[in-house]
Amino acid sequence: MSLAPSPPTSRVIAILETLATTPEGLSAVEIARRLNLSTSTLSLILMTLREQNYVERLDDRSYRLGFGVLRLLNGVARSFPLLGIANDELNRLHAKFGFGCTLARINADRQEVILAVGSTQSFGIAPGVSVPLQPPHGTIAMAWRSNEDIERWLNSAWWHDPNLRGKHQKKVMFDIRKIGLAVHGIQNNVNETINQLRELLTSVQAENPKDILRTKLDQLADIVGTRIYSADELSTRECLGVSHIIAPVFGPEKQPRYLISLHVMQDEVSADDLQQYYEELLASTKVLSKQIGGSLPVS
Repeated sequence: MSLAPSPPTSRVIAILETLATTPEGLSAVEIARRLNLSTSTLSLILMTLREQNYVERLDDRSYRLGFGVLRLLNGVARSFPLLGIANDELNRLHAKFGFGCTLARINADRQEVILAVGSTQSFGIAPGVSVPLQPPHGTIAMAWRSNEDIERWLNSAWWHDPNLRGKHQKKVMFDIRKIGLAVHGIQNNVNETINQLRELLTSVQAENPKDILRTKLDQLADIVGTRIYSADELSTRECLGVSHIIAPVFGPEKQPRYLISLHVMQDEVSADDLQQYYEELLASTKVLSKQIGGSLPVS
């Protein structure tokens, strides 16, 4: 991660986030190198953070997060009451299947990863990563909305032929409501998909000009957004290539509030295994929905 000239606050945040990804600690030289900071600037920031115990200096003169950050946890727990039980459910899924799992929060215009368990960073997926809800990336988040809301959402797309692609998108959303989740396929092969996904998710987080961002989002959609299996395809007994399985957590208004993703990333998944993934994933979303007073809408 590199920094352009930025306010001091941005530097502090970048240092804390860098240390959060390296619990074993980093030397001051390595932190400065990663963030493109001068050692004098870094030393001043680290000194202040040490005084408040937000970072601590180890015997080998490297730095890691300190116990001071624990003071923030009560506030985080109040803001995100789902995190504790969500962490338990993601760990349960990870222990059962061995796949990376994530929880994303649905905001007004974006969906953002807020919790990850297991290996997901190789895909470019980690807490803080987000994509806009613009079509087709918000397909699951929008699937249970009213027809009027869905039409407005589809009309916000920059597609060249919104009628044709919009009709397809409505069919995809109908099947998601029918099944209760979305199963994303793999365009090429697992390794290529992982590499492309990591590269594109990283670039989408950057502040790119609007036309470049649209191009990147279109490329991302080609990899994971538009290849959602239909109910008919999933009803066969054939092995399928699967990248992600994503299911919503519903709030009291019976709309998706969060998304749990099971990052399968396998070229061939049997029908029996896929069924097991469905059942366990939907069991987790049911637990979390109940925790926030939500329930699945009645069709």
